Amino acid sequence: MKIIFIRIFVVLLILNMPVAQAEEAKAIHQQRHLDALSVYRKNADDYVAKNLNRFGLNQLLNYDASLDSMYKTEVNDTVEAFKTNYDKSHQARSSTISGLHTEINDLSGQKEKAKSGFTGLLRKAVIASLIWLGIVLLLMQIRSRALKRVQLRLDESNGQLSESERRMSAGREMLKLAHDNENEYHRLNEKANSLQKIITEAPLSDESGFSKEDADRLKSAVGEVVRAASSNQKIAGTILTQEFPAGIEKENANLNQLCDQCFELVYSGMKSDDPDLKISVSKDLEKNLPQIKLIPDAVIQLLLNVLVNAFQSVKEKQEKKVKGYVPKVTISTRVLPRFLQVRVHDNGDGMTDDIIQRVSEPYFTMKPAAHAAGLGMYFASKIASEMHQGELKIESEPGNKTDVYIKFFTS
Repeated sequence: MKIIFIRIFVVLLILNMPVAQAEEAKAIHQQRHLDALSVYRKNADDYVAKNLNRFGLNQLLNYDASLDSMYKTEVNDTVEAFKTNYDKSHQARSSTISGLHTEINDLSGQKEKAKSGFTGLLRKAVIASLIWLGIVLLLMQIRSRALKRVQLRLDESNGQLSESERRMSAGREMLKLAHDNENEYHRLNEKANSLQKIITEAPLSDESGFSKEDADRLKSAVGEVVRAASSNQKIAGTILTQEFPAGIEKENANLNQLCDQCFELVYSGMKSDDPDLKISVSKDLEKNLPQIKLIPDAVIQLLLNVLVNAFQSVKEKQEKKVKGYVPKVTISTRVLPRFLQVRVHDNGDGMTDDIIQRVSEPYFTMKPAAHAAGLGMYFASKIASEMHQGELKIESEPGNKTDVYIKFFTS
């Protein structure tokens, strides 16, 4: 029974083995391995057919061992093939990746180069734009300066035209003044001659109350009036011609006397024009003032111009009704080292530094052209500096005062 059971088991095993072997053989692909397995399979089938189960089992065991060996061999071969293929594929991929890295580096270099080129072009464009803008601004500035120069020339031409018109107006006023002065001088001279004739023919006696001393004093006073009128005529003629005779000689003169004469003349003229005018006047003339060589008529014109400005300044300020204001004009003389000094002071509105700088320019005036020619301080400065090699200096405090210093050098 035991032997029968074993034979049944072996037969069943043999019957089931082809299925298992077929399943395992699926992993075998090489023809030589399939041929070897076929030999073992055929031998086993032959032994079983001959009822030689033990030999058939040995063939099956050899078949199974060969199958395992061949399977492992093919697996190893497959693994090696996979490995070889992987290595080749890896090398190919590595080469491709290396090429891509190289291409990326090249592209990065090209990008940086392009970026650098773009930056350079942008910088050049900015520089070119700035240069172009600078050129445009320069051209605009040049054009603006040219327009300013044209405008200045136009303004200068307009100023010259206005100046010419003002000079013509001033010339007409001066001509009228000179003619009026000339006629007044002739009338005054005629009256003085008539008065002197009356004085000469008048009976002189103590009983009549008109003595010889009175007649002499009256003649002297009339003579002073005639001389003053003559001096005014010369001054008017000088203003009209705007110059003194060439080669005029200087002579010894008393500066105190000239200052006193001009001061009284201007003050009397102001009072005659406005009897209600109240101005505090004072004279501080240096005693024993030495005589110096001067051109008296020119100095008189100089002093008259300065004094007229001083009196007009205080009069204009007084007309503004400034509370507590008392107009004051002072003239003084001093002996100083190397020169004699005349100072004319007034407490009028004064002048700014800009006006002081221009006050000696010809035809410069702050008054309407119909009332002033703008020549007074111009002639005064020329008389002091050019005719007497002296100096005329103005110091002023706007709103408070003005001091005019006239220096006549003694050596």
